[in-house]
Amino acid sequence: MQSSDRIQAPSRLFNKNYLLLWQGQTVSMLGVSLSMIALMLWIVETTDSATIMGSLLMVAAIPNIILGPLSGALADRYSRKKIIVVCDVVSGLLSLAMALTLVLYAKMPGLAISAIFVIYVGMAVTNIFFSSAVIAITPDLVPPDKVAAANALEMVLQQTAELFGRGFGAVLYRIFGGPFIFVLDGLTFLFSAVSESFITTIQKPPGGLGDWRKSLQQLYRDTIEGFAYVLDNRGLRSVIWVYGALNFFVEPFFVLMPFYVKDSRFLNASLDWVGYIFAGLALGTTIGYWLPAMLPKRGRTIGWLILVGMFCMGIGYGCLAVVHQAWIALLLMTANGILTGLNSNYIYSRLQICTPQEIRGRVLSVLTTLVLCVSPVGMGIAGLVADYSGHRLDVIFFICGGIMALVSLWGCLQNEFRRFIMGVDM
Repeated sequence: MQSSDRIQAPSRLFNKNYLLLWQGQTVSMLGVSLSMIALMLWIVETTDSATIMGSLLMVAAIPNIILGPLSGALADRYSRKKIIVVCDVVSGLLSLAMALTLVLYAKMPGLAISAIFVIYVGMAVTNIFFSSAVIAITPDLVPPDKVAAANALEMVLQQTAELFGRGFGAVLYRIFGGPFIFVLDGLTFLFSAVSESFITTIQKPPGGLGDWRKSLQQLYRDTIEGFAYVLDNRGLRSVIWVYGALNFFVEPFFVLMPFYVKDSRFLNASLDWVGYIFAGLALGTTIGYWLPAMLPKRGRTIGWLILVGMFCMGIGYGCLAVVHQAWIALLLMTANGILTGLNSNYIYSRLQICTPQEIRGRVLSVLTTLVLCVSPVGMGIAGLVADYSGHRLDVIFFICGGIMALVSLWGCLQNEFRRFIMGVDM
C-alpha cells in the first residue's frame, strides 16, 4: 500500500501540510513582490519606455494562454507537490540569472534587454505550472468547508508580502539596487522549495502512462476534457466573457502606473509612490479576500454585492484620470483592491468546491486561461498607445475605467452570468 493511501483527509484548517505550503509561499511571495517592483523601476529609470514595459509584461503573459490548460492537466495527472517544489527551484535559479543580467547591462545593454525578456518569460512559465498545482492542491490540504478561509489566508500572505515588498521595494531598490533584490528573490524560492518538499497529500495521481507519446496523448485528452467542461457550462461561459473584458481593460493601469506617478502632469511624485500605491492595492485585496469567508456563501445578498462591486471598481479606476494627489490615488487603489479581492475569492471558492476533484486542475486552468487570454494584448497596446499619444494617461485611464463599468452593467443584464453570481446555477 502506498503512503498516500494511509493519509487521512484533513479535519482542520491549520494542519501540518497546509502550514508547510503557507510557510513556503510566504517567503517566496515576499521575494517576488520585491523583485517585481525592482524590475519595473529599473525599466523606468533605464529606458523610460512604456513600450518596453508593456511588451515585457505582454510577452510574459502569452505563455499562460498556451500552457495554462496543459498545466492544469499536469496537476491532475502527476504529483502536485512535486510540481510545486520543482517550479520553486527553477524560479530561484532564474531569479539569480536575472541578477547577473542586470549587472551585465552596463557592458552589453542590447543583449541584457533580450536576456531580461527571456528570463522573465521563463519565470512566467514556471509560475503557470506552480499556480495550477497550488490551486488544485489547496482543497486536498484543508476540509471542504474551510476552502474559502484557506483561499483568504493564502491571499493574506500574498498581499501582506506585496504590501511589504511593494511598500518598501522602491526604498530597498534605491539603497541596494536591482541585482541584490533578485539575489534575495532567488534565495526565497529555494527556501520555499525545501519547506514544500515535506508536504504529504491525499492525491493519488494516475501517472504511469508509459512512453512520452502516450503521455502527451493523455495530456491532450485531459486538456480537451477541461475545455469541454468549461464550454458546456453556460454560467462559466458568461464568466469568461465578463471577466475577460474586465482583465483586458484593467491591464493599462498596472503597466502605466510608474509613468503616471512620476509624470508632472499627473501625480508628479517620487517613484517610491509606485510601491506605496501598489501596497495599497495589496492591502485592499487582502481585506476583500476575507469578505466571502464572513458573508453567506450563496444567495442574493452577496450576489448583488459582487455585481455592484464590479461596477464600482470600473468607476474607481476611471477616477484616476482626474486625480493629481498621490494620497487620493492611494485611497482609490486600496478601494479597488477590496472589490477585486471580494470578487476573486468568491468566484474561485465556488469553482474549487463545485468542480470534481479529479478534473479540478484542468478545469480551473482552462477557465483562467480563457479569462486572461486577452490580457497580453491589453498590456502591449497600453504601452504603445501611451508612447504614441505623448503619455496622455488621463485619457487612457478614463476610457478604460468607463468601459469596465459598462462591461459590469452588461454582465448584470446577462441571465446566465447573474444566475452564476447568485449561486443559482453552475
